[in-house]
Amino acid sequence: MLSSELAEQILKSEYLELFEKLSKSYDPKLVASTLVNDIKALRREGVPVKQIPEERLEELFALHAQKRFGKEIIPIILRRLAENPASSVEEILKSENMEKISEAELEKIIKEVFEKYPYLYKEKRFSAIMGEVMSRVRGRASGTEVAEKIKKMLNAQ
Repeated sequence: MLSSELAEQILKSEYLELFEKLSKSYDPKLVASTLVNDIKALRREGVPVKQIPEERLEELFALHAQKRFGKEIIPIILRRLAENPASSVEEILKSENMEKISEAELEKIIKEVFEKYPYLYKEKRFSAIMGEVMSRVRGRASGTEVAEKIKKMLNAQ
């Protein structure tokens, strides 16, 4: 469900028709937020967002729905698409090493970071581990997924 503010913004935007099309298949909140907030922010920075073909936006949401990347990196992908509209989202994910990491790879990173902070109290340790893991995975894993795995490891001790 869209907030009233986001709904009002999408209704007034040039992307209403595209939103209606994409929100039938993909998360309406994410679609609206991307079209209204992310694209607007990039436009303010001078990024030529008008060059992004609709097909690329549809590909973006399709790959996100397949959990190929986290929503945190959508603005980065949009910037790359604007800079090179001929590129596919798939190509950008591969060239920028932004594809979602495997569960095994994520667990390995968490264990490495976990071992760096054996001396901290549970609460501080969680924050330290979470921060470092998220900076290492840079949008290739969701914060929720990382937090769950860290909590599980902390509780196992």
